[in-house]
Amino acid sequence: MNRTRGGRVVAILVVLAAAFLLLGKTALTAQTEPAVSGSVQVPVPGLVTMVDLGATECIPCKMMAPIIEELQTEYQGRAAVVFIDVWKNPAAGRQFGIRTIPTQIFYDAQGKETGRHEGFLDKQSIVKTFTDLGVR
Repeated sequence: MNRTRGGRVVAILVVLAAAFLLLGKTALTAQTEPAVSGSVQVPVPGLVTMVDLGATECIPCKMMAPIIEELQTEYQGRAAVVFIDVWKNPAAGRQFGIRTIPTQIFYDAQGKETGRHEGFLDKQSIVKTFTDLGVR
């Protein structure tokens, strides 16, 4: 009986390990492949990109909405500022591997992720990040 029980435990551990590896690989793949938000590929090819993953109804996201709109206008053609509502598009939250909203993800012009921030992010911090990434 002990031998059977031990065999079951080993089998369960093997299945759990395989599931963990599969999920880990999926999460890694999701973070490195471009996403599509509406008609916009993220990150936007050739432009420094900030993706703001949030929801139109969350309080800190609402506080960021006017900042996002200003940045979209001010940086048009020089940097991409993309908002994705993860309550309306939960697959995007999974694809980007976010833990909380809002989350901002920054990409350089070559499409490489350069940083993430969780929570409200003020305009000055975003502008500084754009400048650090070479946006003029």
